[in-house]
Amino acid sequence: MNIKTATPGINMSEGLLHLVRSRFSRLERMFSGITNCEVTLSKVDDTNHHNYVMEANLVTPENTFFGREQASSFEEALAQLIDKLAARCRKEKPAGNFV
Repeated sequence: MNIKTATPGINMSEGLLHLVRSRFSRLERMFSGITNCEVTLSKVDDTNHHNYVMEANLVTPENTFFGREQASSFEEALAQLIDKLAARCRKEKPAGNFV
């Protein structure tokens, strides 16, 4: 799976980018049909201090899955986004694509 990350306007640590790639690679082990993954990390102004946004598109031959999470840290947004996308993949699974 090809994983592309974008961090428009902010500098991300290599550790965080490695964590993002690692967690999305786990999805590929669960769902072998994922061909591409595009992840965008951004910061927004929010009065509830949920300033960190992570969006992802997972591309399969049959579908594109989109998810977006906003949380108080990138790590929290990542965990929530992975859980949401994994549930969507399980729900939409075509026969034979899950390991």
